[in-house]
Amino acid sequence: MASNITPIVVDNGSSDRTLKRVRARTGVQLITNEENRGFATAVNQGIRSSNAEFILLLNPDVSLLTSVDALVDAARQHGLAAGKLVDRDGNPQAGFSIRRFPTAGALIFEILGVNRLWRSNPVNRLYRYLDRNLDQPGDVEQPAG
Repeated sequence: MASNITPIVVDNGSSDRTLKRVRARTGVQLITNEENRGFATAVNQGIRSSNAEFILLLNPDVSLLTSVDALVDAARQHGLAAGKLVDRDGNPQAGFSIRRFPTAGALIFEILGVNRLWRSNPVNRLYRYLDRNLDQPGDVEQPAG
């Protein structure tokens, strides 16, 4: 599978060694912006420059711990797939990685800060899939990345 993957890096006006490091790699398509044009703009630039069947969006702080083969297979079967987000210790990022579409109640709880003060409230548990086993694949409304 790896031979069929073409990484596209959109450099959003970085001032570190990013450009030098990316240019040293073969097989990477590089798009450079003179200034930071924002995440959404950079993502759209990368997507527009690709002719791939599937797109995998990764932030610069992401490390892939497994092959993307399972994601590609799931995307072929379901149209969209997302990986499990974990922290540096391998713990799932519960409450962040997947969510339902917000209801009026979920939005009110977010705005009023109820979810920060009472994380295990029933509205938040439902909205953020907090009772979901993240080791099992399943349908979600909003995967995060």
